[in-house]
Amino acid sequence: MRTLPTIFSLVPVAANFGWGICGRNLLRALSQFGDVKLVYGDYRCERSSNAIEDSWIRSCLASEADKAVFESSHSHVSLMPISEYGNLPESKGGGSRRVGLSFNLMLPPGISGELRDTLQFVAAGSEWCRQLFLDNDIPAVAAPQGVDAAIFHEGFSDKTLPDDRFYIYSGGKFEFRKGQDYVIKALRHMQQKFADVVLVVQWTNPWEYSFNTMQYSSLIDFELAEGMTADNSEYFIKRTLIQNGIDLNRVIIAAGTPQAQAPLLIRETDIGVFPNRIEGGTNLVLMEYMACGKPAIATYHTGHVDVVSDDWSLPLKNNTERRLQEHYPPGYNSWYEADIEELISHLEWAYLHREQARALGKKAAARMRAFTWDSMASRIMQAL
Repeated sequence: MRTLPTIFSLVPVAANFGWGICGRNLLRALSQFGDVKLVYGDYRCERSSNAIEDSWIRSCLASEADKAVFESSHSHVSLMPISEYGNLPESKGGGSRRVGLSFNLMLPPGISGELRDTLQFVAAGSEWCRQLFLDNDIPAVAAPQGVDAAIFHEGFSDKTLPDDRFYIYSGGKFEFRKGQDYVIKALRHMQQKFADVVLVVQWTNPWEYSFNTMQYSSLIDFELAEGMTADNSEYFIKRTLIQNGIDLNRVIIAAGTPQAQAPLLIRETDIGVFPNRIEGGTNLVLMEYMACGKPAIATYHTGHVDVVSDDWSLPLKNNTERRLQEHYPPGYNSWYEADIEELISHLEWAYLHREQARALGKKAAARMRAFTWDSMASRIMQAL
């Protein structure tokens, strides 16, 4: 009988941010390949999470004896996140089978040697991200994220409320990279042209610096948010909307919606807009939206290319490369500006052709079934 290896994971586990959601699902998927041990000092689980799952995750927390093995020389698998700037966790463990998990947007000069010396390979969040590491002579495989089909599925494709208004969905961290300025600009046009257009946002951002990157946008008026925190960020979002001529009576802010309840919100919307300027991964929020059988407008570049297609979405293809080294560290060379007129054209088409748009959403749901957390875990273990 084959003895399964121990798999040490340093990936955050939580229910309320991207890395945590990935770490939670991947921990479960990896358990079919070995005895998983969570080596992470800030484990969190929201009250809205599954209590049984929470109990199981806590049973995976590494004991002091487990941590001693992890820090010593061993032959087990160690999975560790690579930060946005290419950094690894301070404690890399003593194993030789180290795997980096990355959704990186760039790789700063000077970091490549450490990653080559430390890691067996990188599990990259998209084909574009994989190529980023290969271009720096770092072994890598593409291991895109999965969608939890028990939560996000085509059963949420049809509206249930007696409301014929046209609901536009936008999610993600409010910042320049995610492109909510495109949403605001396009929404102003749509609200002025059509009286029944409503914007539904799951915009969050507790970090003032990141929020204020929106100052680099030439599409909207933006005033720096001084003193912004997680508790008052909604005020600054509303202020930005008002400053750009948006009718707040036709805006629904649902930033506090737990992930497990997001499909109930998505179900009542008509189209999702994802004009991100760069994505190292495949954009989990976009994938979850399409998995609910909803049509999406999304930029066709970087990590989005793996999940966006003319066959089941409305891609934004008129993109222009923008270099941002004047504002960001060296390496941010593949940001793209979308075409606001193309975005507005897609929105108007979806507004006027709702049945055809719904048909795209049904195709999107079928396509997203190919992306599972088990598949992500399999790609990582097979590469070993």
